[in-house]
Amino acid sequence: MKELKTADQRRIRVEFEITREDFDEWAGLWRREQRRKQRWPIERINVYLGTIAAAVGFAVLFESRGEYWPAPAALVLFGVGLQVLPWIGNRSSSDAAWERYRQRAEPVVWEFDLESASLQAPHVAARYRWAAFDRVEETSTLFVLYRAGQPTLIPKRAFADARQCDAFRALVAAAIVPPSYAFPVVSTAESQR
Repeated sequence: MKELKTADQRRIRVEFEITREDFDEWAGLWRREQRRKQRWPIERINVYLGTIAAAVGFAVLFESRGEYWPAPAALVLFGVGLQVLPWIGNRSSSDAAWERYRQRAEPVVWEFDLESASLQAPHVAARYRWAAFDRVEETSTLFVLYRAGQPTLIPKRAFADARQCDAFRALVAAAIVPPSYAFPVVSTAESQR
């Protein structure tokens, strides 16, 4: 672990409650990660199919000069609906997820030091060694610490000032070591000793 110089970097305490804005920021990060994992996300397929359906509908509508308008008009509406549907669905699923989260949410206090991260809340207390965290991601308003793939949201607004936020950034950069997926390499000279 890197040596941290100041007392501010050695122990950091933040108190906060997750807001809808924090949750939405994390949900956007999660959706982007899911899209990266998919080769052809459903939103992209819907946009392509919707555009094709709307274009064919417009072409048939204009070619028929309005004589047979119900079927092409329905095709245009179907195409536009295909394009809009994923965004409506994402918003409503995000609303439902927020409501489920909000029912269990409570104010928390996190304390971070060189050895661990400690959580205090009205119904739970926990202490995690830094080795328990897989990675950290930073957005414009959040730090997201991942423990066994589960996110822990730390809003930047919880820090006293920019200096404390920078100290936290340095602390997690020094404390969270990304997992190694390779076997250790041992030279043949060392292995024969």
